[in-house]
Amino acid sequence: MTKDIPRKCRQCVFYNKQTVFEKCTVCVELNFREAVLCDLNNKIVDQDGTFVCHRFRPDLKIVGSENGPGRLVLPVARNRKDYFKEILKIINNLGRCGNGSCGCGKNEERKEEETGKRYHVVWSTVGRKAIFARPDRYISFFHDAFLTCGALINGKACFIWLAPDHLHFYLELEADEPVMDVAEDIQLLIQDALLEEFKQLRSQDSEIVWNPDFFIENIE
Repeated sequence: MTKDIPRKCRQCVFYNKQTVFEKCTVCVELNFREAVLCDLNNKIVDQDGTFVCHRFRPDLKIVGSENGPGRLVLPVARNRKDYFKEILKIINNLGRCGNGSCGCGKNEERKEEETGKRYHVVWSTVGRKAIFARPDRYISFFHDAFLTCGALINGKACFIWLAPDHLHFYLELEADEPVMDVAEDIQLLIQDALLEEFKQLRSQDSEIVWNPDFFIENIE
């Protein structure tokens, strides 16, 4: 984080900048630092120029542990390549579309050696607002939406995990495809579909669900 971040963020950094978002299984298993989500959010301001963070706790003054400054003993992160290979195997064999009709089922035979590039992508909600506090309401939608987007880009997009304020997904593209542009296009498509399917989200202050900045890493 840069030194020009909002005052709220400075307080969170002072107390605990190495926390992991414990409500997200993927964050815990990959040792994905919550500071990454904060970095995506701390440059965003409202139309009136004010900064908003829904994860900040005025009573605790921190995002993470209320125990104050100190060194945390964090779990060892899983190997990214092995982790997502295992996740995809579960999706392929035990997914909702297990008959293979949607392209991710067990009848789909994929080569062990892939020629494309594989990525882990994380989107955060604007202001880290817990829009998906009831994730069970949205899981089916995201599952189908990402599969559809994967077909549109002639690649593979798999929904992995939904947390209250962010989402993890797997993206597979041809080596020469511009991953940032593709991830941005998918974000816009899914946001429009999300607002159309769940019109109650339109009643909030803004119809923008996702922070336009997102995290992306190559899975080696």
